[in-house]
This record gives sequence, structure tokens and C-alpha cells, in this order.
Amino acid sequence: MRHRRKTAKLGVTTSHRRAMLAHIVEGLVEHQRIRTTVDRAKEARRLAEHLITLAKRNTLHARRQVVSALYSENIARRLFERVAPAFSDVKGGYTRIIRDGNRPGDGAQMVFLELTKAIELEEPKPRPKIKGKSEVKPEQLKKEKKKWESITPVKKERIEEKKEKKQKKEEKAEVEKPEEEKKKGGFLTTLRKFLKGDK
Repeated sequence: MRHRRKTAKLGVTTSHRRAMLAHIVEGLVEHQRIRTTVDRAKEARRLAEHLITLAKRNTLHARRQVVSALYSENIARRLFERVAPAFSDVKGGYTRIIRDGNRPGDGAQMVFLELTKAIELEEPKPRPKIKGKSEVKPEQLKKEKKKWESITPVKKERIEEKKEKKQKKEEKAEVEKPEEEKKKGGFLTTLRKFLKGDK
């Protein structure tokens, strides 16, 4: 009998299951469609429908509930700003499951979990390249490229030789480190010396 068995365990622990379902819902909100197994899709669908209903309320308490259920504040914001307004005139049925055949390998039944309404996606922002902690702008990259092109071939060779020498020194240092550590002795040898009173 299945008394009080509301949720499927999905063969994982409770914390793992909550995290997995939250990430599936995040993928659904971000991409509008996600491919997963039948059981996972059915469980994720319940969570997604509940969160969209909360987002439609648009209260402070609802926001706190959604943020606590998901792991990304950006996804929660997108849920309130993009997804919830699209379903403002609907009272349920925000998602659907479409069968997709079996997965090669274990033969698991795969499905697409998707939103029933198309939502305008934001244009992805290009990720800035990071050099240390400061961001490198495209103009700076162009300047560096021009500098490298303006250098004479002889200087380029010298720079490359220096880089090679530096790499060799680093490799030698890595090889020599374990031998030095053996000479010094480990934690146990120093502990024995300390206990015996040797210096």
C-alpha cells in the first residue's frame, strides 16, 4: 500500500533529491525546455508548477519561498519578471512532458519537460575575460596584440626562450621538493625527536 507516499525517492537521499529537482527547475526556467527521465520530470514538474504559482502572487513571502527552493537568485528573479507574467491569465498547467524515446546505455525512458508558453529569452551577455582580478577589455586585448606584432622577431625569440627557461626551473623545483622533504623528515620524525628531547 502507498499510504502517505506522495513523492518518489528517485534512488537518492533527501538532500540530493531536493538539489537535483531545484537544478532541473532552474534549467527549465532558464532554457524553457530540459531533457531528463520520466520520474525526475514528473517530480520536477510538481515543484515548477508550485514555484510559478508562488511567483504569480509576487509578494515578499512568495519571493522568500522561491529563493529558498532554488539555488540561484538570478533564476528566481527571472521567474518573477519573465515567466510569471506570461502565465498571469492561466490557473495551472504551466508545463508539459513530451516523450523522447529511450536513453542509449541503460534504456531509461527520456522526456522533454517544457513550459507551455514561449517566453522571450534575454540575449546572453558575453563573459568578460579575467586577468588576475581586473577585467580585460577588448580594446586592451587589441593593444596587446598590436604590441606583440610590432616586436621584432629577435625579441620574440628571446621572450619565448625566457618563458621556456622559467618553465624548466618550475619543473625542476617540483621534482626536487619531495627529496628535500625526505631529508627534513615528516611530522612523525619531528614528533619523535621532540618526545625524546633531541634537537
